[in-house]
Amino acid sequence: MASFESKNIKTIGVYASGGDAPGMNAAIRAVVRTAILRNLRVVGIVQGYTGFLKKEFLSMELRSVANIIQRGGSVLKAGRCPEFLDPKFRKSAVENLRSTGIDALVCIGGDGSFTGAKLLWQEHKLPIIGIPGTIDNDIYGTDLTIGFDTAVIAGTTHALTLQYQLNSSQLGITVSSALVGTILGAALASIPGQRI
Repeated sequence: MASFESKNIKTIGVYASGGDAPGMNAAIRAVVRTAILRNLRVVGIVQGYTGFLKKEFLSMELRSVANIIQRGGSVLKAGRCPEFLDPKFRKSAVENLRSTGIDALVCIGGDGSFTGAKLLWQEHKLPIIGIPGTIDNDIYGTDLTIGFDTAVIAGTTHALTLQYQLNSSQLGITVSSALVGTILGAALASIPGQRI
């Protein structure tokens, strides 16, 4: 099994991948502040795996993460990258990271993001830590992912609003997505006396 010496890590890259989830900015802020406290250089990678390929790298400082935790989305602009499924693009991505001096990564994302991270470790032995950040709440071994609780709370708020509005009309509700159905179902289940 491959291993690495943490004392050899001088620069870490942090990225958010996949869809945005509430709390990603708080995670980015924590990573940057903790790394700087430990005298590590931090590079933000814009748009997830797409940023690896396009060399969209930002030097992160303490001021880079000031006043971001209350903002929605991700200051690093999470995104999806179908090209990353191809090993030749992953190889190119690692070359770009290493040419920038990045020794290790912190991945904030969901199942697809973690799959990409796992492949980077398996194929190129690039050390990676994963922070589960997805409203899907589908990461094995994690009770609650960053973003899921907020999504359920927002769903509950919207469900209550719908309930009040539906009580005064004859309209119905159509749910157009399994994910939205899961969140809305969890939200509706939390309302006492609500039939689903």
